[in-house]
Amino acid sequence: MPRRETSNPDDVAHTPGSVPLHEYYPELDLSAGHVLSLTAFYPLVGSHPISLHSSMRIDYLYLLLAVALLWLPLALLFGRRVRRELRNPARGVLVTLPALLRSPWSWVDLLRATGGVWILNHLVYLPPPPTAKPTPAILLALRIGLPLVLFIGVWIQTMLTGSRRLRLAPLFYLLGITIAMLLPFWQVSFFGGVLGLTLTGMLRRWQLAFWLLPATLLAAALLFKQIGIPVILVALLYMLPGLLGLRPERRLSWVFTQTNTLPSTNDKPRRRRRRSDGLTSSAKL
Repeated sequence: MPRRETSNPDDVAHTPGSVPLHEYYPELDLSAGHVLSLTAFYPLVGSHPISLHSSMRIDYLYLLLAVALLWLPLALLFGRRVRRELRNPARGVLVTLPALLRSPWSWVDLLRATGGVWILNHLVYLPPPPTAKPTPAILLALRIGLPLVLFIGVWIQTMLTGSRRLRLAPLFYLLGITIAMLLPFWQVSFFGGVLGLTLTGMLRRWQLAFWLLPATLLAAALLFKQIGIPVILVALLYMLPGLLGLRPERRLSWVFTQTNTLPSTNDKPRRRRRRSDGLTSSAKL
């Protein structure tokens, strides 16, 4: 008996990644013409945007793996001596892009952030039955789940360092998130990222990277007419470490491979010798 061909969604077998879900739920599509509407939201990446649905199933094993990759504090892998060196204020002068690229920890941050976000967007959510109807309350909870996980991850990488006086700059962690989140908008991530890093290197003030990169990414999105919620969310993620490092006594510290030796600093401030003491000693002589 010949196989009957049909275009009815009820007759199509739904396996993860086989059928784009936005064909069945166009009101939740994240296409270029709907990215600014209130009904088109998350997930953000992939060749076929995934429509969040109240009947959507979740693979908890992949969810735990993604959260572990994104929430593991990098500073926990450092020893006490390394954390003491990171508190040295002289490190901020020696930060350069080649020094950051030579550090293996930069690539660890880049790869784990990229992998964690990719798992969240491609493997965690399983497609719902095509006849199920969305519930607004559950859809809202699903939509805020991904931004919440990412904001908590950025805060953990910056603040959980084992020392109240130490805050790390998660630049490559954010670059990994940018690559995975803006994968369909590669022009925005590539040209905006290159421009932001170039301007930061020219100014030689790497604290500004968390302010210049959001500006250049938004400018590239406007240039390529791809402005939307993914780009805005990534820009806000960059600004979080910038806000946390505004206090002068709590500057962001950078993990990089240094070629020059740094002067050692003690935690206790040195006592300045008074000029009167010198004059008194000379008078006694």
